[in-house]
Amino acid sequence: MSPIGLTIMLTCLGIPLSCFLIPNPTQRLEITDLSNHPGLFALKMGKVFIREGYHTLIHEFKLSAFQIVLNQYELIINELEQNPQTVEITQLLRQKLRQASVVFQNLIPRQKHKRSIEILGSIVKSITGNLDSQDFKTLSNQIDTLKNSNNVLITENNEQIKINELFEKRLNNLTKQAYIQASEINRFIKQARLNLDRAIDWQHMLHLQNIIFNMYNVRYQLDIIFESIQLSKLGVISKAFLYPTELEFAIHLLTADGIEVNSYDQAYEYLEPSAFHNGSSIILLVKIPKFKIGNYQLIRLETIPIDGKVIQINGTYAITSETESFLTNEKCTHVEDNLLCNSQYLVNVTENECYHKILRGNPGRCPFISTSLKSPEIKPLENNGILLKNIIKPLTLQNSCGYGPKNLTGSFYITFFNSKLDVIPLHFVEVNRSSTQMDPLRRCNNYK
Repeated sequence: MSPIGLTIMLTCLGIPLSCFLIPNPTQRLEITDLSNHPGLFALKMGKVFIREGYHTLIHEFKLSAFQIVLNQYELIINELEQNPQTVEITQLLRQKLRQASVVFQNLIPRQKHKRSIEILGSIVKSITGNLDSQDFKTLSNQIDTLKNSNNVLITENNEQIKINELFEKRLNNLTKQAYIQASEINRFIKQARLNLDRAIDWQHMLHLQNIIFNMYNVRYQLDIIFESIQLSKLGVISKAFLYPTELEFAIHLLTADGIEVNSYDQAYEYLEPSAFHNGSSIILLVKIPKFKIGNYQLIRLETIPIDGKVIQINGTYAITSETESFLTNEKCTHVEDNLLCNSQYLVNVTENECYHKILRGNPGRCPFISTSLKSPEIKPLENNGILLKNIIKPLTLQNSCGYGPKNLTGSFYITFFNSKLDVIPLHFVEVNRSSTQMDPLRRCNNYK
């Protein structure tokens, strides 16, 4: 094996066949001959964002505080049951308490889980199954710091971490109201014992209505937590969970990194939840992706055999900017109209004398290795393209575009629009694709 200079082909030499047949002039078939290609076929996929970390929103739900609230309402209901004039209201409150208690019990961890890890004396148990070292670090080292720094912390990697205390304040208010109402009901019951024949006055009725409302509110808050945890197991964030101020915070961060967000619904698509038990608390992290600064392009790579040899390249995709080059075998994900790649799966080849240069159309010294590819390879690619490699015996191509069968030998890249294509023995159908589909010839001509 010896290095050899390569220059990537900037213009795709091919045989374009366009169908303009009545009654459907929108059909198209394009065949690009790769026989003279210098060993690497590069298909530009478009702009890509590289995720290199997360900003984090932290929500802590103290189950012990909910237990205090429920205990107070248990005392209130026990007091009310002593007064025969409040039988119907007491039954309603008992039902509300029972419903809230069922949801609360479902939130309590039953036993130590195999994903449990001890941190600072507390048992941390993953609920969503995606608890990682960064989540542990956020939990164990930064929550206390956050509470002493106006609930916002910026790390050395410029990642913002923010804790939401609005829910805790709301729960504290419910606890305070429960204590006040318990005192009011106790006084009311004492008065009722002295005046058994006296009807309940409007002030007492107002107290009872407030208790009903607060019981409903407790159940509602527990339902939100339960729903948020269940959805987070599916990687989804409940839309009843985040406050508008938090969504604005997320949108601001995403927009600063170049992501266009036009609504709260779009913002949710980029957020990732992670939930776990920490002692007697449930903590739910909402992670907002942080993207690498720069303009990056995603390129699909395929090696083309030359005299039984191929370029040795450890990547199915390349990501390039003006100054950097990366290789990866991980497929990037589509979120809304954007391509997102995870930096942890990227290999930096900026200093490589082969890949960094040929991906820019410059000569590079690249190693070739012998290939065992003896049979034809037919591979569907993105953008409804089909790659044919190492076709030694003539392969029959049939289409619904109006052209007759065509025998192919060598290597080809084929795109087709609103038509059927048979590459015997395989069958492909492409119908009603958007006319904004990227054109392979134009894509290659614009490649830099």
